[in-house]
Amino acid sequence: MTYQPPSDLESEAIVLGGCMDQASMSANATQTLRADMFYGEANRTVFDAVAHLASQDKPTDLTAVTAVLLHRKQLDDVGGAVGLYDMAARSLTFLYHRTAVRKVADMAARRHSIDEMRKAAVAFSGDDDYASTVDRTVDALIRTLPGGEVADPTEVSLEFYERLEGVKVQSFRTGIRQLDDLFTLPQGMLTILTGLPGSGKSTFLDWLIMRYAEKADARPVFFSPEQGPPSRHLVSLVHTKIGADPVGNRDRDAIEDARAWWMERTSWIQDDRDNTASAVLAIARTRAAKGANLLVIDPYNNMTPDHRMDRQDLYIQDLLRKVKRFARETDMAVVIVAHPRSVPLIHGTDSVYRVPTAGDISGGQEWWNHADLIATVWRNQSGEQPETYGDPAQVELVIQKVRDVGRVGRQGRVRFFFDETKRRYGMMDRNL
Repeated sequence: MTYQPPSDLESEAIVLGGCMDQASMSANATQTLRADMFYGEANRTVFDAVAHLASQDKPTDLTAVTAVLLHRKQLDDVGGAVGLYDMAARSLTFLYHRTAVRKVADMAARRHSIDEMRKAAVAFSGDDDYASTVDRTVDALIRTLPGGEVADPTEVSLEFYERLEGVKVQSFRTGIRQLDDLFTLPQGMLTILTGLPGSGKSTFLDWLIMRYAEKADARPVFFSPEQGPPSRHLVSLVHTKIGADPVGNRDRDAIEDARAWWMERTSWIQDDRDNTASAVLAIARTRAAKGANLLVIDPYNNMTPDHRMDRQDLYIQDLLRKVKRFARETDMAVVIVAHPRSVPLIHGTDSVYRVPTAGDISGGQEWWNHADLIATVWRNQSGEQPETYGDPAQVELVIQKVRDVGRVGRQGRVRFFFDETKRRYGMMDRNL
């Protein structure tokens, strides 16, 4: 049997007919498709003429397309004037046309994916590094995923009524009312956590995720090179779970229970090969398919750009766009830990630094623009003027930005005590 690549010539004909019938259909198609995405050779030729006219803001009707093909001496290649007329007669409603555009794009993506897999098969048979070939192939396959399009009006209306009725976004919550009223971890969204070095960002995040796992079945994936190898991070997580340092601890049953509890729901992405954004997100996507619902990148600057970029703001913009798209497509909650640059002292103090903001992170405007939530972990690390700024054991979570106020949180501050021995946090009026 002769192999037939995936295609849908009927959808291609509907797309072309619509392009030659209505300007709105032509605009929709040319924003999404390219000529090389059509499988039929004649269809590629006609769409190339349509795209040429659209790029010059000219009509793409039957007469105009016929003129272009005559000038290019390609009219006979598409079946002549009769063949072109038959294509134009295939126009349907805009709804059918939009569906056909999606179908053509999907078939093109599938063919491209097959080509990439064939290249990988050749590489696997040769002397190429196996791991590098896997990474390149996964990255190439991800790039075949369809891009943005006009929002589905039905989905827009449904979400509109959900908002009117106050339906909450699916978010992780700790069960601590004072915290959950201000800050949740919404699935499908991007949260940025910042703070001064030594403020306890990662420790706080470990405790927070433990609470989410206990109360809402969070299943995290960590890309946390600064935490060291997964085994070392697991020691810290077990410490948080049992409220005691497991190193040298004789309560082996409690330690083993905590270890098994974390291992059942947690995974780590290694950083010993490829730590580009595409590689990390590709691995996280495989974990999402197996039930993971929360990705932690701690910190972002341990990831490298997919491509050489001379400007850091462009790298951050590219990274955040990839991460936000990943969050939407997988419905995972994503947390990125981002260290601030130098932060000034509070006026009138010798060693108390002000609360860092998104603007203190390199490329600050990009963080502010792309993040759905931004929060800072802050404490008076020096202990100076404790009556005003708190002692080092008092920790504040400062919520700076909430894109969907009321549904996932709101701006404000919530204060905790930190018990270093237990590696746990508690509200001022609650037990650790």
